[in-house]
Amino acid sequence: MPNTFKNAEQVCTTSLTTVYTCPTTNVNGSVSASVALLIQATNVTSRADVLTVLWTDYSNSNAVTRLCYQVPVPAQQSIGCLTGKLVLEPNDTIMAQCGTFQAIELSVSVLKTS
Repeated sequence: MPNTFKNAEQVCTTSLTTVYTCPTTNVNGSVSASVALLIQATNVTSRADVLTVLWTDYSNSNAVTRLCYQVPVPAQQSIGCLTGKLVLEPNDTIMAQCGTFQAIELSVSVLKTS
C-alpha cells in the first residue's frame, strides 16, 4: 500500500481537544505510523488569543510534549506550530487548546506510512 496524505482540522476550544490520532494499523494489518508535516493555526477573530499544541507519546505512558505553549496568535493572523517533521507512532495524538472558545482554527497535514 502506498503512503497516503491526510489532513485534519479542529476549531479549538478552551479544553484540550484531540486533533489527530495515529492509527494502530493500516489496511494490510501492518503497524502504522504517520509523519506530521504541517500544523497551522489561524486566529479567526478580531482579538489576539493564545494557543497550546502538544503531542502525546502512547508508547511512553502518554507522555506530553508541548509543541507550542500559550503562544500568542495575533488577530486575523496565522502561525506555524511545527518547525520540522514529527513522527507519530500508533495511538500518539496531537492535541490543541486556545484561550478563547472557537477563536483559533487548526489545520494538520500528515503522511500515513504503509
